[in-house]
Amino acid sequence: MALFPISSDKVQFDTGTPAASDQFSNGVRLKSDNTAVYGVTSGGQQYQNGLLLDANGAIIYVDASAGLPANTQYTNGLPFNSSGALCVSTNAVDEWINGIPFDSNGAVCAVIPGDPNYNSVSLLLHFDGADGSTTFTDNSPTPKTPTVNGNAQIDTAVFKFGGASGLFDGTGDYLQYAQNAAFDFGSGDYTIELQYKPNVTNTTQVFLAYTKTTVAVNADVAFVFSYNGATTQKVQFVVYTQAGGTVVVASTNNLPTSDFTEIALSRVGTAYYLFMNGVLENTVFESGLINAPTGRVLRVGSYHDGTPFPLNGWIDELRITKGVGRYTTGYTPQTSAFPNSL
Repeated sequence: MALFPISSDKVQFDTGTPAASDQFSNGVRLKSDNTAVYGVTSGGQQYQNGLLLDANGAIIYVDASAGLPANTQYTNGLPFNSSGALCVSTNAVDEWINGIPFDSNGAVCAVIPGDPNYNSVSLLLHFDGADGSTTFTDNSPTPKTPTVNGNAQIDTAVFKFGGASGLFDGTGDYLQYAQNAAFDFGSGDYTIELQYKPNVTNTTQVFLAYTKTTVAVNADVAFVFSYNGATTQKVQFVVYTQAGGTVVVASTNNLPTSDFTEIALSRVGTAYYLFMNGVLENTVFESGLINAPTGRVLRVGSYHDGTPFPLNGWIDELRITKGVGRYTTGYTPQTSAFPNSL
């Protein structure tokens, strides 16, 4: 019998709040669905069967997807960092030892519970890979390959999750995806999410835009998601409708600039909701159809050729979901990379 609950060749973990229905097995706190509850808090730590637990009995872990941390030690065949946290990863299983799956680096293979809306995901970029790589893998159900412009690349020095992010240096770096029905939202629900850390804070920078490569009139643009660092220091999402209208959803607060900020735009019905780090910043109502100009492309890190407003910073965990507005009220920000499955 394995020490941990196993599913699809990986250990199952759950970030849910410990509940009265939880049970302990082999010193591990299990939820009713047998997923192991883990925590990252430091208060009330104690050891149980060689595992460091928080005050709720949840396993304290560290993400070792990019490799085991320095001074990793093995106890009872399990890897722990210098603080006693279990080293886990979301990498593929390399081998099984005593009923526990390990990746090629020696970390325990853990899988975060999946995304129930995964089949509606249009684009899913973790920006993982080797430092300097120009390969940007789409982990959505229908993977798409971009044209990489400038020297947009993977950077392992700065990241939110997974050991790497996408670096855009503000001089012509962007990813371009061909016109695709997965990005045509019409009047339906959708969600756009990303983690962003600016390198400079005094310029207007576009996270992503769905538009013609050259824009002459508003009808050439579907939507633009950006940081207005040149004037307001706000995040804003602008939609252009087929009726000629313009919808502007701007954050109330300035974009935090010292670290990554989780930014999300969710449309549900006629309402647009804008969030930063899980906090609802603004709500705007509009029922119109979004433009769908012929020859449109999705650009990550730039607007259009005439006025690119290039991104100068790092993006991590970009996810576009069509047909689902994920958020309408404040929510708990991500604590790990987005799932690659249901």
